[in-house]
Amino acid sequence: MESLMRLRISGQAAATGPCLFVLHNESSLKPAHFLTHLPSHCAGIHFFHEGITHSQPPWPNHDCFRLNAHTPNRWQALLTFLHDGGHALCNAHAQQPAPEGFERLPPELVALAAQLPCPIQPLALFEEGRRGLVLHFGEPVQLQGDIESRHLALLDRLRLTRLEGALETGPTTLFQAARHALMRYPQRRLSDSTGVALNGPTLLRNSHILATIMAQHIPPHRCVGVMLPSSIASMATLLALSATGRVPALLNFTAGPRGILAACRSAGIRPIITARAFVQKAGLQEIITSLQQHNQVLFLEDLKAQLSHRQSLRGLLSYTLADRLGGLHLLHSNQRSAQASDPAMILFTSGSEGHAKGVVLSHHNLLANVRQIALSVPLHHHDRYLNTLPMFHAFGLTVGTLTPLLQGLHLHHHPSPLAQQAICHLGRSYRPTILAGTDTFLANYARSAKVGDFSSVRFVFAGAEPLRAATTELWQQRFGVNVYQGYGATECAPVIAVNTPAANRPHTVGRPVAGIRCRLQPVPGLAHGGRLLVAGPNIMQGYLAPQDSAPDQGGLPIQALAEPPWYDTGDIVTLDEQGYISIDGRAKRFAKIGGEMVSLAAVERLASRVWPQQQHAALRLPSPNKGEWILLFSETPGCSRERLLEQADQEGSTRLLVPRRVVHVDTLPLLGNGKLDHAALAQLAATLET
Repeated sequence: MESLMRLRISGQAAATGPCLFVLHNESSLKPAHFLTHLPSHCAGIHFFHEGITHSQPPWPNHDCFRLNAHTPNRWQALLTFLHDGGHALCNAHAQQPAPEGFERLPPELVALAAQLPCPIQPLALFEEGRRGLVLHFGEPVQLQGDIESRHLALLDRLRLTRLEGALETGPTTLFQAARHALMRYPQRRLSDSTGVALNGPTLLRNSHILATIMAQHIPPHRCVGVMLPSSIASMATLLALSATGRVPALLNFTAGPRGILAACRSAGIRPIITARAFVQKAGLQEIITSLQQHNQVLFLEDLKAQLSHRQSLRGLLSYTLADRLGGLHLLHSNQRSAQASDPAMILFTSGSEGHAKGVVLSHHNLLANVRQIALSVPLHHHDRYLNTLPMFHAFGLTVGTLTPLLQGLHLHHHPSPLAQQAICHLGRSYRPTILAGTDTFLANYARSAKVGDFSSVRFVFAGAEPLRAATTELWQQRFGVNVYQGYGATECAPVIAVNTPAANRPHTVGRPVAGIRCRLQPVPGLAHGGRLLVAGPNIMQGYLAPQDSAPDQGGLPIQALAEPPWYDTGDIVTLDEQGYISIDGRAKRFAKIGGEMVSLAAVERLASRVWPQQQHAALRLPSPNKGEWILLFSETPGCSRERLLEQADQEGSTRLLVPRRVVHVDTLPLLGNGKLDHAALAQLAATLET
């Protein structure tokens, strides 16, 4: 079988000088079968442990260095071999190939990397079709620094090589990737809190049937509004639109009629797809009535009622030919012509600091970010993901929906992150292993849960807002689980960096995921850190431009990045020697007091150390005399400025972090995605007497 496989080479050229090739192998092909594609006389390296026997040599017909901690003479022989111009190859994960993501390399390989006299070139092997394989060569790297720095540098380069190879050899569109994953893992369970539960092939079949009727109601290349909660119906709708070449624009149904209409105008959305059951349960009747005066609204129930037997047969035929039999996608020609660079989704920023902006993400952007997540976190196909975040938020779409869908995980959707009791019940009945959310939501779940809830969870990830130490401590005390903080932006699809179990540094948002490059732009008045700019394959195509702009070839008026390929996050950060990112605050959330730049996020952290169980929000306001002053809203009854002064003096912090005024509010205003509503806070501040 292996002799019939076609092997294609991609990426960089193989190093000709002394080099150690390090392979991460996802296929069943053994490294010995492609040694002929490496420089001549390339020896193999096999790390073994005492008590483990092998029925056959791991590198037949080739020289092999068999190493462990008790064979120093063999280690020295390998180093001499490389120093004299030799080449060697080792498989970084031959002993533990289960998850695609990997957090640590074998200690023997790390020890070897610390002594190498030559560069390391990473390799990745991929299956291509039924009879093809691709051997992707990454860029050689000369490791420097201490042993941990070398380990992280090699790990980053291996992940980058896998990412580059996967994007080159894998599916190019969301629908193609979903079709591949749903058929590859046919037994995994997909469900939601409405009672729907099905497997992958059934979801794919339903999407094909839905696509046939959508193709008749919606013109090609049209931007279609989707106003649905996180559910199986939402997933089928997105797949159906993608299959027929339409671009879904996910509308924030908590934004009110004015915000939704503004989004529809900016993206040229027509029509809007929703469901009567959802509208009634969410109390959106008035919003729908308002939208119907300006736009066409299609209800899934009506589309289902209009579905004819002929259309059902066309959908089933498409599913059978394209998916079950592996034939051409005969009925959806738009999907055959789709390119990786085509717009795949339109999301809208949270609008927490002003008006929401339309973000155009391509198929390449979204597929890259899913791969970046999978390469950072060891996901297993038996993992059960509980998604409580809305799909209109990038966190809920990419992290909560696309990643489990495309990586073969079991997935359950719950329509609202605010339903604490229902989610805690799911923590017991569904027994999830992975959960993600904002700090606010995660803290509420931990406080509301009963003994036994969330006992099955192994990973909890927080994003979209700063993670408080109190939230992490609460999850550790109640469930013995760490909360790992990540960082992202809608414009980055969204994940930029994440902490993981093997690389977790408190008070940071982790290290950048594979393929992300960071650049710090100096900020006047700040001695340390700078404004973060990032580049990578997950960075958006651009914002939706004003309606009077000329549309691009795909029909969408896209305003490109100001400084391609760099995206300005607007965050002030510091980077340590190993690449961990610490967020000091938004550039817009700094106050200038006495000639000093004071981070409002640092003010909020000071308040959290005094009153860790409550939420706090700091605002900058213009001073009538000179500069600015800081106002703090706190949910803590009896909060006072004097207590903050005591804390600042006790820990040796500057008194500039102490706000001029502290105001108690029962509940801070939140957006539908759990972020603070800064616009509402500004309106509240305007009502106060200075």
